[in-house]
Amino acid sequence: LADVAEVAHEHGIPVIVDAAAELPPVSNLNAFHEAGGDLVLFSGGKDIAGPNDTGILCGKAEWVAAARGQAFPNPGIGRPLKVSKEQIVGLVFALRRFVAMDEPARLARWQGMAERMRDILQGIDGVEGEVAFPTRGGRPLVIPRTRLAIDEGVVGRTIRELDDVLEGGDPAVAVFADAANGAIWLNPQHLEDGEEELVAERVGELLRRP
Repeated sequence: LADVAEVAHEHGIPVIVDAAAELPPVSNLNAFHEAGGDLVLFSGGKDIAGPNDTGILCGKAEWVAAARGQAFPNPGIGRPLKVSKEQIVGLVFALRRFVAMDEPARLARWQGMAERMRDILQGIDGVEGEVAFPTRGGRPLVIPRTRLAIDEGVVGRTIRELDDVLEGGDPAVAVFADAANGAIWLNPQHLEDGEEELVAERVGELLRRP
């Protein structure tokens, strides 16, 4: 980002960073602006866990002001996209809660869940489990996940078939189907305590079934 920003700024071009899914870590609330982003956008409804159709636009005052000029009550392109006062209050509350969270404790909890799912799914023919960190844009993400490398010939189902059956099952389980690399990823981020066992048991039931 710093390299992109340097080139863009040399030509008088502002840099807008779509950071909707770049939380956690909390430090990213400042990191992209510090790296040269003129405007940075975060989703209010992902890890911040505020109202789903809210978001945060932050950065240099001149560009934030330009964006506000397009929003209610001005007759700009953003007028029909306004959020209610209740949603604004909900987002502010959620943001305050988010920055006050014990981030190391959250990461440790997710690590334990990922390890538990890996352990439950050990010993299945054609399946190799590990706790790993996927990457986005060449950067490792901070939430540990359970990665299952799957030999489709041994398991008897393709990655896509596994994804479809899991999503349509009871309980429904959403996974990241990394078909290009022969794996599925299990993300503990939004699981309640104990739900990691339900997820792993459902996945294991399907992987063991001919």
